[in-house]
Amino acid sequence: MKLKLSLIVCFLSIPIFICRASEGDSLSTNYLISLHPLQMFANGIKVEVERRLPNSHFSIGVSPEFYFGAIDDARDNLLVSANKDTVEVLGFGICVNARAYVSNNPKFGGLQNPVSNFYLFGALEFRSFGLDYTGKAWTLEQENGIEIYRLRNTQIHNSIIRVNVNLGIGNTIFFGNDLFMDLFAYTRVSKAYDNPNKLDNISYR
Repeated sequence: MKLKLSLIVCFLSIPIFICRASEGDSLSTNYLISLHPLQMFANGIKVEVERRLPNSHFSIGVSPEFYFGAIDDARDNLLVSANKDTVEVLGFGICVNARAYVSNNPKFGGLQNPVSNFYLFGALEFRSFGLDYTGKAWTLEQENGIEIYRLRNTQIHNSIIRVNVNLGIGNTIFFGNDLFMDLFAYTRVSKAYDNPNKLDNISYR
């Protein structure tokens, strides 16, 4: 099991749809549906749907995500975190999260003060990747009737399953009524499982 500390200084969510109660109405539900640009660095798409519970400090959210195509900087990629420079990825994920806000009456645009949408959050993430790449692997060969493993460059497919648990703090800042930004920091506990089709000389991390 790996313990990671990840700090995001500035994260922008692109609004797709905002449904909110009228001013002073704390009994109606608020919805935020947004696109996460961070996943685009891993050739991914992630959409988050957040439901702010009526007359409550809490919200719940769900975020499906999909990944596809070639990634040239997979070694340093925050989402894929492979030990290869270039990989072909195909995968999906799902994140379920809960937030506890300071205020039980969300403020938008000019109605907010700097910390009116401050929150604590917890999230559970599941991701499944199929990675294809070229690497050195132990390849079984026959020589004079004897089975021998040789280290050769070959195409490798690795199936990855990763489960993450995130805990953190954040603040949602609205610019007017139709654009918002999330600033947050979090700690992550991550457990990953891999299943390569060949014995890789340097295993997935």
